[in-house]
This record gives sequence, structure tokens and C-alpha cells, in this order.
Amino acid sequence: MTGDDQDSGQVSGLGRIELSLLDPQPSTEQIVAVIERARQEGIGAVWLPPTSFPVRGIGGEGDAQGSVRLCSVAGYPTGQHHVLVTASEAHMAVANGADEVTVVLNPAHVYGGPDATGDLNALIGEIVTLREAVPYPAVLRVALGTVRGAGQVTGSVPAAVLQTVARAAVTAGADVVVGPSDDAPGEGSAEETIRILAEAVAGSSVTVMSGRVLSFDDPGAFDVVERLSAAGAHRVALDAASLSTGSTA
Repeated sequence: MTGDDQDSGQVSGLGRIELSLLDPQPSTEQIVAVIERARQEGIGAVWLPPTSFPVRGIGGEGDAQGSVRLCSVAGYPTGQHHVLVTASEAHMAVANGADEVTVVLNPAHVYGGPDATGDLNALIGEIVTLREAVPYPAVLRVALGTVRGAGQVTGSVPAAVLQTVARAAVTAGADVVVGPSDDAPGEGSAEETIRILAEAVAGSSVTVMSGRVLSFDDPGAFDVVERLSAAGAHRVALDAASLSTGSTA
């Protein structure tokens, strides 16, 4: 791990950190190495691609997984899939051992509606279908993808869109709502997204996660984690690719 080990230990102790290993084809050795590192650091969860499930090499007494939760993704990263295809991908991940699934919502629903601020009914219907595919106690996270609405290629997602997605997540029974992965850190972007989502789900059981995956090797990453956490994020992901190769050991 680069940076100050004491600082990283302090942040991971807050329970805010997850590790993301979403390479298309990580090896079993890479997966086990990241899970073991997460266990050692007290990090609560590791993201893996759906093709990694069932995860090999962690079963049995004294396995590397320990208390680390395994998370997968579905519809990643664009959400431009039929809901039944996405739901099937999510269900298979859970059936094969995933504790949680992050599903990217269909951008046609996210930016739909007569005023392009989100089609609430379509989003509720989509999330209900996903909830059926990811039954309790598995955790369902719903995320905004990298595809924007018509005429909006990049930039922050409008507040009204975020509020509609959050409302749909609360209504349809999702557990977590996740911001877009291409939000840049800083005021007016990733942190503002988290504030809006957190305010929109206030009073419900739904929590908020930053979709931005930070570099584990960036010395400033943990400062960003703290800022996102202060804005209302319960979880923030760090890219674990370097850990899987042992370059930061």
C-alpha cells in the first residue's frame, strides 16, 4: 500500500472502503490476493466481475474471505441492456456466491420522462424486477451508469435526475443507490452528487455509495474518501488492480 499506512488503517476502520477488481478476466490468484488484503486491512467488501463467480480458492476453514463481502455487477458499465438480461446476470451472481450486486440502471429510464428528469414509474418497475432477482438477504445496489441523457455527454448528473433515481430506489426496495462512476472528485461533482442522493434518501433504510473508483496508489485518495464520506457516502471504492499484482506490497 502506498501512502501513510496509519491513515489508510484509520479510514478502513471507518468501514467506508471497498476494493474494486473489475478487470474482465482476473485470475484466481489475483482474486484471492485482493480478498486476503481486504481481510487484513479490515475492508468490508470486494467487487468482482460476474464471470468470477463462483469464486474458487476461498472455501473451507480459515479461508481468505473471512468477513469480507463479495460484490458483483450487472449491466455494467452502461446499463443499456434489457432488464431481464440484467436481472438474470444479477441473479446468477447471487446464486453463485455474491453477497451484493450493483446493477447499472437503464439510462433510458434514468433520463426519461417528459422533462428528461427520470421516468419514475419505469425506474420503479426496473428496480422491482431486479429486487426479485436479488432477494434478501442479498444486497441490491442500483447505480447510474456512464451513459448520459440526450444532449448531455459528460458532466454532473442533474439534481432532479438524482432525486428521481433515489425516490425510485426507496420505493422499489433497493438497499443502496450508487452515483455515476465518471463523476470527478471535487465540489460540484462527486461530492455534490452524494449530498443530493443522501438528502433524497434521508429517513429511509437506503444508503448511498460513491460510484467513483479511486486509485489505491493515489496518496490523496484517502482524503477524497473522507470528503465523500462527509458528504454522505457510506462506501467508497478503491481500485485494487495494483494489490492483485503485489506492486504495493
